[in-house]
Amino acid sequence: MLPPLARLFTFLSLAVAMLMFAGHAPAQARAYHAHGSAQFAPNQSDFTGSGNATHLGNYTEVGHVTFTPTSTPGVLAVNGWAHYTAANGQVLCASISGTRQISAVSGNAFPATFGFEHHEQPST
Repeated sequence: MLPPLARLFTFLSLAVAMLMFAGHAPAQARAYHAHGSAQFAPNQSDFTGSGNATHLGNYTEVGHVTFTPTSTPGVLAVNGWAHYTAANGQVLCASISGTRQISAVSGNAFPATFGFEHHEQPST
C-alpha cells in the first residue's frame, strides 16, 4: 500500500490528466477538394487521369461517363462513375451526375455532383 502522501499525489496527477484531455474536441471534418486532369479515350466516354485530393493525396483515376441530350438546347446530362486509387492502394468509388452546358466559354471543366462510397482494395 502507498503512503498517504503518495496516494494523494497519484490521485491529483490522475485528476489533472483527466481535466487536460476532457476539453479536447474531436477532429474537425474537412471539405473534399481535388484538382487534377483526365483525358478521354477515343470513344469519348472512358477516361483516365491523376491528381491530388483531400484524404487521398496523390491519386490515379479511371471512369466512364455518358452525355445525353436534355430538353434544354445546349445542355447535356452527365452520368457515370469513377474509381480513384490513392497512393496507398485504397480506392474511392464515385458516382457522377450533373449537367454540361455546351458553349464557347465553358472551357474543359463542367459542374457536376458527386456521391462517394469508400472501398478498400482487398488484401492479397
